[in-house]
Amino acid sequence: MASERKVLHRVLRQISDWALSSFFTEIRVIGGENVPEDGPIIVTATHHNMMLDPAVLSVTFPHHRILNYWSKASLFTNPIVRYILLSSGNIPVERRSKDRQVLFKGTLEELSKGHAVALFPEGTSYTEPRIMQVKDGAAWAALEYSKWRQEHSELAPLQDVIIVPAAIVYTNKSKYRSSVVVEYGQPITLDAYKEQFISGGEGASRAAVKGLTRAIESELSEATINAPDWCKLNLL
Repeated sequence: MASERKVLHRVLRQISDWALSSFFTEIRVIGGENVPEDGPIIVTATHHNMMLDPAVLSVTFPHHRILNYWSKASLFTNPIVRYILLSSGNIPVERRSKDRQVLFKGTLEELSKGHAVALFPEGTSYTEPRIMQVKDGAAWAALEYSKWRQEHSELAPLQDVIIVPAAIVYTNKSKYRSSVVVEYGQPITLDAYKEQFISGGEGASRAAVKGLTRAIESELSEATINAPDWCKLNLL
């Protein structure tokens, strides 16, 4: 099926490539070697512009790998809209479910095929020149996949999922012919967190998630320029 091949995503990525090349004087990629050519990945990216960030991320992602983005499950009810969303690289997230295996069902399916999932852990786009609060969704998804993989080893790829932080930095995101830098950081493995996550101890899963979230936030902060406001940023 075309939705499986993500045909629309490939078309939109090419159009975005042309548009971004026209808008920016330079699109610089750092750390492309940190992104493996295959295997399940969750990309956690900074979020400063709701429209530009997914386009910049998809265009610059190494090895021409397709990125799959989270969308509300309710958008997938119409068959035509569902086809368009799936073909353009969107996966449903059932936010109303308290069962995280149901919540992340689409994510687990993509990761089990060795695909890449991209999300913005700050939740929404911000204008501030710094990392805002990083939410736990990426960590929950990664650790739930690791748990699912252990329970369904016959269906899952050999590699466990890794998290690749991605910092998108604009010199001026609204100015024509400005520049953008995308830095892919060192991959974060789940080795230090998954044993605690599946241990079954009281509060253990949440503690593992919080620890992984802190690691994600630390890597993103390391790769970005952080300032309390734009005036102080201009002095850096």
